[in-house]
Amino acid sequence: NDVSIGMRKQVIWALGACHADSLAPALKDSSRTVVMRGLRDGEADVRVGAVLALRELGVGGALDEVIALAADPSADVRYLIAQLLEQLASGAYRRALGDLPQETRDRVAIALMGLLGDSAQSIRTHAMRGLGQSGYTRAIAALKPLSASGTEEDKTESATALARLQAAN
Repeated sequence: NDVSIGMRKQVIWALGACHADSLAPALKDSSRTVVMRGLRDGEADVRVGAVLALRELGVGGALDEVIALAADPSADVRYLIAQLLEQLASGAYRRALGDLPQETRDRVAIALMGLLGDSAQSIRTHAMRGLGQSGYTRAIAALKPLSASGTEEDKTESATALARLQAAN
């Protein structure tokens, strides 16, 4: 029922919000297990809570799940994933453990490229911004159509992303 869904969302989100690096490893592992289960929940609201919690817990070891959620049927989930992927691509994600390996950065950029065709403008915008900051020059070809025939925001954001990528090339 709706109360159960809302409660599950809040409990899972709270596991991330209450996270502290000083917690005992067993408690951290237990929290992560519940959050990971929430990422696969049948209810979009619960998946939203799980993504919010994961942002606090750290993506380490969950990149496959994060990338898979870029294709989630819920625009709310995809929006949060687009934000998270943008942060990972730009190096702004505060829970990242140092520099991401090149293979991981490439996987993040490829996931962002998949979001360029999303129906939601806000998701496409996060994808373009992340790609522009990623240094992943293979995204140039995927960004060009948006600069030519997208919405006005698509044209502006893709032009900025293209300029950054071409300068990095």
